[in-house]
Amino acid sequence: MSKIKIHIMGAASGPISGTAILLEQLIEELKEYPEVHFTLSDTMVFKSGNLFYKLFFTLRAIWRTFRSDVTSVHLSYNGVLYIAPLFLFCARLFRRKFHFRKFGGQFHRYYEDSKGLRKKLVKYILSKSDLSYFETDHLVGYFKEKFPQSNILHYQNSRKRPNFEFTLKRPRTGKFLFVGSVIPSKGVLTILEASGQLPDCEFHFYGLLGNEISKDQINRNPNCFYRGSVKADEIQKVMLGYDCLLLPSYYAGEGYPGVLLESYSIGVPVVVSNWQALPELVEEGKTGYLVEPKASGSLVDKITHFRNLSDDQLNKMRESCLEVFNSKFVSTVLTEKFVHDMKMLCGPKSIRKTE
Repeated sequence: MSKIKIHIMGAASGPISGTAILLEQLIEELKEYPEVHFTLSDTMVFKSGNLFYKLFFTLRAIWRTFRSDVTSVHLSYNGVLYIAPLFLFCARLFRRKFHFRKFGGQFHRYYEDSKGLRKKLVKYILSKSDLSYFETDHLVGYFKEKFPQSNILHYQNSRKRPNFEFTLKRPRTGKFLFVGSVIPSKGVLTILEASGQLPDCEFHFYGLLGNEISKDQINRNPNCFYRGSVKADEIQKVMLGYDCLLLPSYYAGEGYPGVLLESYSIGVPVVVSNWQALPELVEEGKTGYLVEPKASGSLVDKITHFRNLSDDQLNKMRESCLEVFNSKFVSTVLTEKFVHDMKMLCGPKSIRKTE
């Protein structure tokens, strides 16, 4: 049987993060494709190893590049300058295909701020990769204009479908939740300020506390509660107890936050800031609302509007959230796209028989 051989590189272990979740999803779902044989070079293991192991890891990854049809690197910013250029060069040397995937929504600013060798390396990656994936429509359009001869596609964030039953016709709770890093740039202080004007609502915060905001600072507000961290595989169930997800973020690296997709996956509307790529995810009045960053008054207005929806309007919004998730953000659909794109990239002549 002919199989396509894919060498995947990326941070598949270590602290829970959006990039780790996405790579883990892909790896697990690729196991369902008998026509795909893949090997994984986990860059988190490279970071934690000693000098001897780092050398061993690099040589083994180079060998895997040689033995594969395509090397697929899935990177945050740290790997762009030292992983992608080296293995793109190796893939070119061995006449193999190379695929570059960049997480997040701010790579255009990284590119604009780059100078000297860093600028040259980024240009090398984007101009010489056989295929590049970017998470947002904005990044795809930006880099297609900069590199019109390059093969650049939109490959958005995704999440698994819920593995439990739920109903969209749930009773209102008057509760709103935030899930993410509990830091000012994610809009936490904006929510706390807005909460004082919405005494009939409850605001619950889930996630790791940063240095700037303490548990006591949240809980001293009578209708605000810090609930601690929540496991990645339990987020969707937790969200069922809330009317709406709040993310009035102005975080510099904001792309397509996975928490919004998890919210959509169980029919929970969102109120998020009109910031960077976030508007790409929200259909105003259909799946949620946009507010101005750092503007608690704007947040109060949208929450008030949301609370005044009739039951029919709210149920319709919940249905729209689920429809958007099912049509755009299901992980198995994105994995199928990945496999298809890798096959098209390699072509039947470049896929060798499995030994």
